[in-house]
Amino acid sequence: MLAFFCPFYLLNNCETNVLHTRLLSKSIESMKEQSLGEFEELVLLMVAALHDEAYGVSILENLEKETKKSINISAIHVALKRLENKGFLGSRVGGITAERGGRRKKYYVITSLGKQTLDKQFALRTRIYQQIPKISFN
Repeated sequence: MLAFFCPFYLLNNCETNVLHTRLLSKSIESMKEQSLGEFEELVLLMVAALHDEAYGVSILENLEKETKKSINISAIHVALKRLENKGFLGSRVGGITAERGGRRKKYYVITSLGKQTLDKQFALRTRIYQQIPKISFN
């Protein structure tokens, strides 16, 4: 009867220890500070700038406007998924619209962790930039 309520009952001590070790290592791994690539940083910045109106196409259009470069929508979607998996973004699904053929938009918002990460990146870049000697290149 106990085995029905507690699946660990079926494991011997060695198997239980291995399972606990794996779970603990995954927890520690997820606690490590996540890295942020250059493109991910731009996408995260744009999501923060667009606030509650950030979805794939709006992010794409605004990034293309700011960078003056052509960007593939697939690259945006991949970056959004990675950022969400890292905990830097949250998302919600909008309502069904006829103009989208009944498909819903997925809206993104920056999380507290995402904002903290952007703040750290900004501080780091500013500190390094301020170390550039005051020289003239004329």
